[in-house]
Amino acid sequence: MDSLFGTAGDRLSHPKDLDIMFNEGKIDDENDLIFTPACDIFVRVKWHHDSKLPYGYDNEGVCCINGYEMKQKLCVDTQDGSLLSQMLSILSVKQEVNVETVAIQRKTLFNKRCLSEDFGKQFGEALDATISSRSPSKSHFLHLYNRFKNEINKVCRENKSWDYYWPLIYIEIPFMYSAPCYGIRMRRDYRDQVCSLIDFYQKYKHLVNADLAKRLFEKLLYTILSYENDIVLGLKLNFWPKNVQPFLKRLQTTKPDIYEAIKTIHMHLAPKCLPHTALENQAFEFRYSFSAIEQKLAELRTSTGRKLYVIARNIYYKHLHEVTKTLSSCCIKTSVLWMDETINELEENTEILAIQWSSYFSTLLLTGQCPHYFMNNVNLFESVSVEDREKLLNIIETNVVPSEIDYYTINPLGKNMSDTNDEYLKAANVYSTNNINKDFLHDIIHAVQDWDTLLSQYFASTQSTCHLDHLLLVLFVFKVIDGDGNQKNLEKWKNHFLDDNAINEPGRTTTTVESIVWEAEHNLHPAVYTRCFIMFVVIFPLINNIMTKQELTEQIDNINLNIPLRLLN
Repeated sequence: MDSLFGTAGDRLSHPKDLDIMFNEGKIDDENDLIFTPACDIFVRVKWHHDSKLPYGYDNEGVCCINGYEMKQKLCVDTQDGSLLSQMLSILSVKQEVNVETVAIQRKTLFNKRCLSEDFGKQFGEALDATISSRSPSKSHFLHLYNRFKNEINKVCRENKSWDYYWPLIYIEIPFMYSAPCYGIRMRRDYRDQVCSLIDFYQKYKHLVNADLAKRLFEKLLYTILSYENDIVLGLKLNFWPKNVQPFLKRLQTTKPDIYEAIKTIHMHLAPKCLPHTALENQAFEFRYSFSAIEQKLAELRTSTGRKLYVIARNIYYKHLHEVTKTLSSCCIKTSVLWMDETINELEENTEILAIQWSSYFSTLLLTGQCPHYFMNNVNLFESVSVEDREKLLNIIETNVVPSEIDYYTINPLGKNMSDTNDEYLKAANVYSTNNINKDFLHDIIHAVQDWDTLLSQYFASTQSTCHLDHLLLVLFVFKVIDGDGNQKNLEKWKNHFLDDNAINEPGRTTTTVESIVWEAEHNLHPAVYTRCFIMFVVIFPLINNIMTKQELTEQIDNINLNIPLRLLN
């Protein structure tokens, strides 16, 4: 099972990083581990003939799994102009692979340049190109769609815990939106629902400030896309190694309830070597990963424990993160784990908690010892020099002010949203006080009434109480992708490809509903349809590019969609 770790995996409201672990296999027997004498958390793994993983021979002639080659295989070249490059262009961020780093390091989750163009402009240009071509590549479109479907089914079979709902949103419905552009008729009930949302938007789009909608959309999107992230390849251990048993015994005594909750959690191995490992062994070395256990411990924290972690993390990123590269966030997380376990009564008061953590961490710096939480005789400060520790200690003593409110901000993104809401209120105030539209409030009331009618007529099985939230979602998202006042993308798409007159246009052939069955359920909520429009406008120019270039359509059968699908998941 692929997993999400990092601060995002800790379920915090405003994560700093995303660590995505791809599960590449499992190890069932501790006898397959060859321990490194210099450090107990580093091992080599014996390769067996039934394994599909790359392999080679270490300096003792033992056939071992090649972790470095595992990482190299995942670093796809996205600059060669092939169809796979086209599909992965959004993932084409700078990636670094090294035998001494545990992850495929990526500076951002996605390549912002692929999304930096105006959404409305990009969508409009692709629409115009499709309309002007008048030669829909129906067979090529179905071929591409079936490649996605088959690959999704394959990957879902390999990852039985996957929720099949996300391919529905990110693949099925965006393809369904694209289909009419290539002569494939959308089923009547889907078409009626989509058209009802577009008609509602056309009637009430004047209620939305276009510039503010675009800025709000970009702020939310780029906050998510700009997370620092690493891709870690993991081998799951179906046992607790002997040198981790002391941790379990300790926890069974100090925190028996937590012990019961984590005793069935699995560790992983991730490819990484020690700095001084013999050259011929570097590609074969793996390091213990406790990320899954850490995530479970984070879920089990008390409210005070969660508050302590937020405070420690915020102090680290504000004052310590840039001071030295040798102090990792792992040391911060470890200090909180130890405090959670050893201090019976953590204070509820946030200012006192900040003092407690600063004092505790300062003691660790003074002694030069930050004991590994899961392993005996491993010091996380081993690579932090005395000079760096003194520098860090001085910063904590002089720069950390426990009364500073931002140490306790669990959701800075919420503050950004609040600022944006204030902007919207100011804009609305100007809008109304200048008498630009005296019927503004009157129109809002009518919009809510019409929304209720729309739901009862087209979405009867999905009605909920969050009418206003979903109404605004439709208006804001559609405003962003509709383009400027002259483009009218949604009206153009609807008139050319959805309306009955367009479908029955002389000379335009279409595939009937029996020819293709979309597996989406027809009772999807309007909010789902709307979110799918975002994905649609992202992938539609790509689909259109593939449909119009023979050299790309010829590659459809050869592309490997495993990587982008796993990242999407």
